[in-house]
This record gives sequence, structure tokens and C-alpha cells, in this order.
Amino acid sequence: MCAVFVKPRLFGRSSCRFVELLDRYPDVSAGELAEMIETFPHLPAAEIAIMSIGEKSHRKLDKFIMEQSEALSRPWLNSSLLIIIAISFVVLLYWLH
Repeated sequence: MCAVFVKPRLFGRSSCRFVELLDRYPDVSAGELAEMIETFPHLPAAEIAIMSIGEKSHRKLDKFIMEQSEALSRPWLNSSLLIIIAISFVVLLYWLH
């Protein structure tokens, strides 16, 4: 039997700042709210998942997402990149078939 030990990766600087602001949400200034909205779409999914595990942060994260859902749209570049990758994959599958 082999045990694997993995050193946990700390949150990045932007994720740490987001968590700090999330702890105070909704009692943040307009500038801090704008910073949260700007940062959220760029946070790694794994870090968002970790944030959603904690009871307190889970409720605050849900509230933030629900209240700011219109402003939290993913950057258009990410969507277009996913579409290009999907189309390329379909073309590759068609070509291989």
C-alpha cells in the first residue's frame, strides 16, 4: 500500500482578496463590489468549489451569485474559445470517421 501526500495549494492573491470581501458581503463598498464582480469570472473553478464547502462562505457565495448574476457573465472570449474548441472537435471526429 502506498500513501500519497500532496501539499495543499494556497489560494492565489485574487482568490484571497475575493474571500476577504466575501466574508464582509453584502457590507462592501461599491468599489469593492465592482472588484468582486470583476474578479469572480476569472477565479479557478477548484478554488470556487473550495469556497463553497464552508457553511458560512457557502451561504455568502450563493447570495453573491444570486444577487449579482446579471453582472457575473463570463468573459465573451472564454465562451468563444469553448465554441471554437467544440467545433474543432466535431470536425476532427467527422474527419476521423
